[in-house]
Amino acid sequence: MQTLKFNIVTRTRFSLPIIQFNAGAFFGDGSRFESEINGTGDGIGGFIDALTKAAAMLSSKKRREDALRLLFPTGLDKDQKFITGVERIKALTGLRLAGPHLIWSLNKQKDQIILRWLKDTFGITWMEGLHSVLIRPGGHRCAVRVSGQNDGSWAFGDFNLDHDRHSDLPALAFGK
Repeated sequence: MQTLKFNIVTRTRFSLPIIQFNAGAFFGDGSRFESEINGTGDGIGGFIDALTKAAAMLSSKKRREDALRLLFPTGLDKDQKFITGVERIKALTGLRLAGPHLIWSLNKQKDQIILRWLKDTFGITWMEGLHSVLIRPGGHRCAVRVSGQNDGSWAFGDFNLDHDRHSDLPALAFGK
């Protein structure tokens, strides 16, 4: 069984100048971020539990697919190829979806250890947090996402909820 080792750093103040919506208004003073990092709500505690469960499922191909569905649901029906972000949120009702604070903390983690492990272990190169919907200054609704880059790093940004998603663009969730 693989073992993950990482540290979680709590930050109470931060800014997000790299994205275009008003991050200061949404993320506030960081108190929601801090509570998620400390394992309450839909934060890092539940995510670590889900990672542990998913890692235990890697023993067979079938179980690997179960682990992928646990952590990275698409909301797609069997014969469906595309789904909008709004449709995905409806399809994933009842799952504990990651929020923007968790996606941000995974991206800002030193050396992005968890994101790199997810890519190496599951082949994931893109995921979004649909727990909270953000409104950009132009009025477009979006969700935050991270995406793998060619150099192995991950980039943080947003993705319009009206745009199509396919199976390679999953959400990040951790159980019911």
